[in-house]
Amino acid sequence: MSLKKSEQTITTKMLLGDLVRAYPFLTEILLKDYSLHCAGCFANTFDTLEGGARVHGMDEKELEMMVEHLNDEVAKHPSSVT
Repeated sequence: MSLKKSEQTITTKMLLGDLVRAYPFLTEILLKDYSLHCAGCFANTFDTLEGGARVHGMDEKELEMMVEHLNDEVAKHPSSVT
């Protein structure tokens, strides 16, 4: 299930801390699938999803794919219905 850009909940500009507080189930995906360990460290209070991805070497395409994946997970997760 791919969401249109206008339907996306998660954006590259979100703070990692806000992201994991709003959608705790994404933490495991960020850690295991994308090696974004900053999702669980003190940097998550000031680092955006894009900033963390860039620090960990992701290029634009990888970042877009990750955001799409995270939004797909949010869309299918029953507790994240808004």
